Amino acid sequence: MLVSAKGQEQQIAGAKQLIFFDSPANILLEEFSAARESENYTGSFSSYYRETNTVNAFFKHISTLLVNHNQLLVSPDNLFKSLLLLEDTFELSFDKVPYGKVFNENSTRELDDHTQQEIERLYAKEYEVYQALARHFSHRWDEFRQRTKANYARFSNAVIHVGPPKTGTSAIQSWLNQNRKALGDKEIDYPAHGSDSNGISAGNFAQLISYTKSKTPYFDKQRLDTLLNKMGRKPTSTVLLSSEHFYYFLPWLFTYLPSAQYIFFIRHPIPLFESGYHQQIKRHRRTNEYRAPNQMFFNNLNVISHLSREFGVTVTYKFYDQIVPGSQGIYEAIASCFKTFIDPPAVDTKINSKFTPGALTLMREANKFASKNMRFELDRWLQCYSEGKPDFSLTSKDALNKISQHLMEQVEKLTASDPSLEREQLLALIKNYQTSSVAELASSIDNVQSVLQTLKRDYPALAYTLIAGAVQSKKSDILGQHSVVESLYGSSGKLKLPLAYFLAEKWVTLQALRRKILKKMKD
Repeated sequence: MLVSAKGQEQQIAGAKQLIFFDSPANILLEEFSAARESENYTGSFSSYYRETNTVNAFFKHISTLLVNHNQLLVSPDNLFKSLLLLEDTFELSFDKVPYGKVFNENSTRELDDHTQQEIERLYAKEYEVYQALARHFSHRWDEFRQRTKANYARFSNAVIHVGPPKTGTSAIQSWLNQNRKALGDKEIDYPAHGSDSNGISAGNFAQLISYTKSKTPYFDKQRLDTLLNKMGRKPTSTVLLSSEHFYYFLPWLFTYLPSAQYIFFIRHPIPLFESGYHQQIKRHRRTNEYRAPNQMFFNNLNVISHLSREFGVTVTYKFYDQIVPGSQGIYEAIASCFKTFIDPPAVDTKINSKFTPGALTLMREANKFASKNMRFELDRWLQCYSEGKPDFSLTSKDALNKISQHLMEQVEKLTASDPSLEREQLLALIKNYQTSSVAELASSIDNVQSVLQTLKRDYPALAYTLIAGAVQSKKSDILGQHSVVESLYGSSGKLKLPLAYFLAEKWVTLQALRRKILKKMKD
C-alpha cells in the first residue's frame, strides 16, 4: 500500500525510471523455484545454476542502461532503504511493512559459502554489473541519509520506547501519563495521550503516525516537524515517547531519528506467544483452541537487531522477565535510561492482564455468536474480573522443553551476528523460565460456570443475552450445555422469552454505546 504525504492513496507515477535489481544468486534461486513448480524440473540447485543462463539476459539489458539520477534503484536486499528512497523521490508514504514476511523470505535466500563462491565464479560478468548497481544504490542512500541527518539533527535529545507489544507498554504509559507534571519538573517532556476504560492506550503514537482516509497508518514527517519545533522551544528538555506501535515503523524512526536513544524490552517467546493468543481472543474474535507450536523464535528481537545494525543506530535492551540476573522491573528499566527520574508506582497494577482460564474460554465461546456490543461489554467486564487472579500457562512442560532447546540454538546465532546482545543473559532467560500451573481450557467448564455466576450477579442483562444467544444460535457447545443453562436459570424455558431477550440485548447495547461516547469525550 502506498499513500501520499497528505494521506491520499495513490500509485507511483513520474518521469523517473525504476530499476529493480537483485544478485545473480537470488535470481537463480527464484528461477530454480519457479522451474520446479511450473516446469517439473527435478534436478538439484547446483545442477540448475551450472547448466542455465537465465540471469544473463537480465544483466545484459541492465548493462546497456546508463545509470544516473533519472533512474531509481530498488533492491530486495535493501528493501527498507529502497522504500524510503521511493518515498523521498515521489513524495509518498508507505504503510508499515510486515516484518515476518520480509524476514522469513530473506532467511530462505541464504546459501552456504561454497555455493555462493561457485555462483560468483560462474557468473562473474553478471556480478560486475550487480556490484556497480549496488554501489550506485549505496551512493544514493548516503546522499539521502546525509540530507535527513542535517534536517533532523535537532532530535538528538530524545528517548523513544518502541515496545514491542505485550511487554508492559500499557502499564508504562499509564504511569508516565499520570506523572507528566513530575516528569516536566525534571525537564522530561512526555506528551499527553488518552486511554480506554481498562487503561489501555496507543501511547504517543499520534505524535509521529497519521492515518489515511481508509485508516491505514503511515509515518508522518509533518508531525515530526511539529514535534521538532516544539522541542526547539525547550532546548534543555528531553522528549520521551512511548508506543508499542512504533515497533512497526522502525525503518522510518531509525532513518529520521538516528540520534535518539531507543528502548526495547526482550520477553521470553512462550509467554509472548500465549499473550498474543489471549489478545486474539479478547479483541479479534479468535475461536480456536490454543496449540503450542513445535518451535518458537525471538522474532521481535531478530527484527530490531537486524534493523538497528542496518541503519546504524543504538538500542538499549531491557528484559521484561525478571528471571535474568541483573534485570530490573519495567519501571526501573525505563528510569535507568535517565540521570534522574520519577519514582515507580507504589502498587504495580497490571493493565491489560490475561483473562483467567474460565474467562478466556467464555470470551472464546462468545466470539462465535455474540454481537459487537456484547463482546465489547464482556471484554470490559472480564478484564476487571481477571485483575489480580493467579497466573497460569497454556504450554505443557514437554512443549516447554522442546521449545527451549530450539531457542538456545537461536541465541547462539543472534549473539554471533550482534555483539550488543548479551549471550549469557539470553541463555539465562531460557534456562530460568518455568511455566506456571498449566490450564487445560478444553476441560475448564467448572471455571466457566464460576465466571458466569459472577457475571449474572454483577451484570444480569449481559449474562442473559450470552446464554440465550448461545442456546438460540447453537454455535457454542460449552455455553449451550444443559448443565450450564440449568445452573444459571433452572431451565432453558426462561431463555425463550422474546421480550426478555430484546430488553436485555438493548440494555447491553446502550451500556456499550454510553461507554464509547464517554471515552470519545474524554479523549
